[in-house]
Amino acid sequence: MVPAPVEAAKAETKQDLFSTSFEKNDPQPNWTSKSEYSEDQDRPMTNGIKPLSGHGQTMTTSVTRGPSSLYNAASKAGWSGNQVLTYSGQADVDKKTSDAYNKLFQVNLPVTKHTQLSYMIAPQPTKKTLTHRQQLTSRLTLRSQTVHTCIN
Repeated sequence: MVPAPVEAAKAETKQDLFSTSFEKNDPQPNWTSKSEYSEDQDRPMTNGIKPLSGHGQTMTTSVTRGPSSLYNAASKAGWSGNQVLTYSGQADVDKKTSDAYNKLFQVNLPVTKHTQLSYMIAPQPTKKTLTHRQQLTSRLTLRSQTVHTCIN
């Protein structure tokens, strides 16, 4: 008996609804260092997070050339190019929880149970962060006195 020919599996491809690597011709954030506000717009959605330097209500977010001190990675570069989204902030260690919801992009995209958000996080170690205990919870919330991270 001769086996029947095997049909090739058809790959399902879906077009990205939105993507960026923060490069020159990619979409850039509509906001930098801007806190999201509550539904009734009366308060920023920030609790116990402040910028590492300067004054403000929330963590700092900006597009940069990337960190210079990552483990096992190129200096001043992203994973897929030269630019990265850098966010950093200082948590109030006297509070039980600290959080910040910062605006980045204004988009109108359908979100379903099949929608996927994909990104890479590269924590940038500093002398200060290495001296404090960090906890990574199941919600991917990094608790430390100081956090400085790049996304690409």
